[in-house]
Amino acid sequence: MLQQLFESASVFVLSAFNLYYGFVLSTTYQQGWVEQFLLMSGGSWFGILACLFLGARLIAIWNNKIAKKPKKDKNGVVKTPFLMRIWKKYGIWGLAFCTGFIGTIPTVTISLISGLNRNLILWYLGGAKIIWAIIFALIGQAAIAQFISAWF
Repeated sequence: MLQQLFESASVFVLSAFNLYYGFVLSTTYQQGWVEQFLLMSGGSWFGILACLFLGARLIAIWNNKIAKKPKKDKNGVVKTPFLMRIWKKYGIWGLAFCTGFIGTIPTVTISLISGLNRNLILWYLGGAKIIWAIIFALIGQAAIAQFISAWF
């Protein structure tokens, strides 16, 4: 019982940081697809809400750490961070698409820096996280079934 609780809590917490990490861990634990979906989507929403709550601090960290030390390529041209390029080209839809593989903290921070309304951030990124959680849960269930049929 305690082990199951620990497994569920670890998937929930890792999904709050990055949905892909929660997917890998829940597949490793061989959880059912409904349990995977609920833990990954719940953890993702919790991560988004926590980042929105800490919004001013995240923006300050961005401005102090990342924006002040721009990286340059071989020719000396300042490189724009990957998520900023996604944001400029595709907007919130681009960030929402990236939320499955890129962590919650960077996507919410970029959205907050751009001045987007917090409710829109919550619904767009949260909706994308739910869609990614469904996809990952179904892929995880297929991977578990394939593994079990191959080895047992």
